[in-house]
Amino acid sequence: KTSSTKREDPVIGCGILGKYPVLSVLLFALVGIGIGVGLSFWKVEDESKNITLKWLGLLGDLFIRSLKAVVLPLVFVNVVLSIVDMIKLGRTGSVAGLTVLMYFITTLIASVVGLLSILCFQGLFQAGNFEEDAVPQLVQFGCSDNGYYLTE
Repeated sequence: KTSSTKREDPVIGCGILGKYPVLSVLLFALVGIGIGVGLSFWKVEDESKNITLKWLGLLGDLFIRSLKAVVLPLVFVNVVLSIVDMIKLGRTGSVAGLTVLMYFITTLIASVVGLLSILCFQGLFQAGNFEEDAVPQLVQFGCSDNGYYLTE
C-alpha cells in the first residue's frame, strides 16, 4: 500500500468554528448583543421576562466565571515560563530595567490623566454638608429573601 505524502492539518472545531474562529467569536458577540437589546425592548405583563433574564444571566455569569478560571492560571504559567526563559538567556537585568521603566512611565501617565480629569470636572461639583437626620444607606453582603447577593 502506498502512503500519501500530503499531511492533513488537525481539525480544531467543526463548521464555521473550525475554519474561522475569530469571525465566529465576533458573530456570536453580535448575536449576544442583539439578544440583549431585544430583551431590553421586550414588554410583557407576567413574570416570564424576569425568569428568562435570570436564566440568561446565569449562563452569562457561568461563562464569565469559567473565563476567569481559565485565564488566571494561563497568565500565571506564561509569566513563570517567561521569567525562566529570561533567566536561561541571561537577559534578566535588561528586561527588569525595561519593566520598571515602563511601570514608572505608565504610573506617571495615569497620575497626569487623573489630575487633569479632576481639574476639568472640578466645576461640576460643589461642597456641602450632609443632613444630620438623614438615614445612612447600609450595604451588606449575603443572601436576602429574594436570593440576591448584594442587598441594601
